[in-house]
Amino acid sequence: MGGKEGSRGYLYQTFASIFEALCQKDWDKIYIEYNSENDKVDIALEIDGKIFKSIQVKSSINLFTKSSVTKWLNDLISDDIGANEYSIHLIGNLEEKANVFINVLRKYQDNEKDIDKLDNKAKTAVDDFDLSVLNSRSASFVVLPYDIDSLTRIMRDSLNQYLFYKNISLSFDQISLILDTLIAENFISSLGNEGIDRSTFDSKLEEHIKMLSKKERICKAIGIVSFERYADYITGLTDTILSFKDKFDGRKLKPEYDWDKNIYQELETFLTTNTDPNNSYQLMIEAPLSIAFVAGRILDPKSRISAFPSNPDPLHKSELWNIEDSCDDSFTGFNVRDERIDINEFDTCLIISITHDIKDNVNEYILDNGLKIGRMITLTIGGQGPCNNAIINGKHAHYLANKVCDALVKRTTPEKRAKLHIFAAAPNGFMFFLGQQSRGFGKCIPYEYDFEGRDTASYSPSFQNLM
Repeated sequence: MGGKEGSRGYLYQTFASIFEALCQKDWDKIYIEYNSENDKVDIALEIDGKIFKSIQVKSSINLFTKSSVTKWLNDLISDDIGANEYSIHLIGNLEEKANVFINVLRKYQDNEKDIDKLDNKAKTAVDDFDLSVLNSRSASFVVLPYDIDSLTRIMRDSLNQYLFYKNISLSFDQISLILDTLIAENFISSLGNEGIDRSTFDSKLEEHIKMLSKKERICKAIGIVSFERYADYITGLTDTILSFKDKFDGRKLKPEYDWDKNIYQELETFLTTNTDPNNSYQLMIEAPLSIAFVAGRILDPKSRISAFPSNPDPLHKSELWNIEDSCDDSFTGFNVRDERIDINEFDTCLIISITHDIKDNVNEYILDNGLKIGRMITLTIGGQGPCNNAIINGKHAHYLANKVCDALVKRTTPEKRAKLHIFAAAPNGFMFFLGQQSRGFGKCIPYEYDFEGRDTASYSPSFQNLM
């Protein structure tokens, strides 16, 4: 399975686990990636200390065949973890024979597992499957659409049903936002690898609901500045400001200060002190890209802080880049170039060109500084190419940040353990969203460019201890 397909597979497993947790009422504990002998169990449900349901998730853009469906069911039953209910979640479409097989199996079980109640055509459909394995077991299939939008609609309906049983009434937009959060955080897996108790699932979900369902959210403006020029407008628009102006000379950090010891620690203290889960926050950042990236890293989804960056236009009207903005199917993505340039090195160079093309400058820096790079991943915005208005809105910026994650999937384990050197020409809002997802990147080193030509007129590393 390739990187892209593997990433999509994990996404579908997340959908399936949330779907099962919401729709299955009687369970005390749910396990994701259950450690079974043959590694066939993706999801397991427990009640009263005993596993009662074993689930495998399969997704494919191609039609599921009868032979594949039969094999998966046999494999799941053979991978015995003590369950008496077995279910295959098929995310995609079935060929006709597979559909007939599933329907006959369902009919067989509905008729008290009496083979004589099946007609000859039905018996033929299951003649290569040993029905006796179901004598003390039950088997079911859940068929869901491969299309993400259709699958999301089904998940939203399931969440709405769950909330109905809890006597919680939310708007369509609020339910959609909660579902987006559950999926983005890989919610169930993020709660632990040893199984999740029903009470934990309910309480964590209720935390999300409480945080996101208020009809009126106070959106407090927070400013982070280091630039002397063009940043004065923030003073009158923010509730509180963190200023690094005394530590920077233009875009360059003064030599007596350290990115990790001074900037990171002060930024982390400021953000954690001035935010809480009961409010929403608008971040107005007039500072280097590295600071926007680290701000997102600090306020990642697990922080439970609802924060969105602003993208000021030339008149500084400060448009809030909320990921709830409308999504357009025609969003421009990246043109991706992934090159393995030295099999003896494992550091990765990530080049992101959104506002302008930087690959030549980056290559020059790497050559001049003898940077040892094993893999080069170059992402260049498509459409009309790099320009200042390449990103439409917050949803588009968030979409592109996800595409960066997709581009990093192909790195090998040694590469993931090595350093990721990040060079970007992009809006601060995009860098904030990228930072929110960067915990899974491994060791990151963002770079800053000397645009004003006061020093090197080239790049220099900023934060070097982001693990």
